[in-house]
Amino acid sequence: MPFTNILSQRVSESLKGDLAYERNHELDEERVKLQTLSYMQKNTKMHRAEIIQMTGWDKNKVYRFMKKLREEGLVINKGRGSGAHYVLNEDE
Repeated sequence: MPFTNILSQRVSESLKGDLAYERNHELDEERVKLQTLSYMQKNTKMHRAEIIQMTGWDKNKVYRFMKKLREEGLVINKGRGSGAHYVLNEDE
């Protein structure tokens, strides 16, 4: 019987760690979302390089993050290549 309790405690501690990581991850993304939207309100546009510099994320993570903001209708992508940037979606 004691083995079951120890195993349950280990599993419980492991799950707590996973939940804490997930919660922190979500909070980090929410913080970046607020910072990004605030920056765009003040500066009208934001380039991917600026988001990378602000977050320390790689370009693929920034792409996925900004895709999510586009899907939420918060931002739109303008331009192509090195001139590409994001602006707030004024229709929302």
